[in-house]
Amino acid sequence: MRSAFDDIDADARTRIIRVHETLKAAKAPRPRVAVIARGEPVVAAGDWVPEMVKRAGGTDVLAVANAPAVETTLDALRAADPEILLIAPTGHDLPRAAAEAERLLALDGWTFARKRQVFALDAVALLSQAGPRLIDGIEVMARLFNPQLFSPLDPAVARAI
Repeated sequence: MRSAFDDIDADARTRIIRVHETLKAAKAPRPRVAVIARGEPVVAAGDWVPEMVKRAGGTDVLAVANAPAVETTLDALRAADPEILLIAPTGHDLPRAAAEAERLLALDGWTFARKRQVFALDAVALLSQAGPRLIDGIEVMARLFNPQLFSPLDPAVARAI
């Protein structure tokens, strides 16, 4: 099965390898991650996003690479026990993603998430379309998963909630 990363250019490949080598050299832990494309009902981001999580050093606990987004339940999300929640609603920029993340965390059913690392991501800039910007998304996720290993996060594309 083809991946969104099969036809990338040499510069993009070099950037992905740099992330991989940095994580490998540090023997970085692989946090359990859930990428939420919609909060009600809960939809886990699919297609290339689980592969991005893997390349960034995480383990996607809800979705499978190269498969469609998955509608699930809040109970299933809770049971998957992600260490990191990335709230990246499809078609949302960072301000809208952050507002949605804050709204979700205020709901009674999402109390478990308040004890996790939660980040809002600019899905439009980082996740929504196959292409060179996906490499930016991998680099942003790597910074979130292992911030001590990478340069500081650009607050224009992601922020802690």
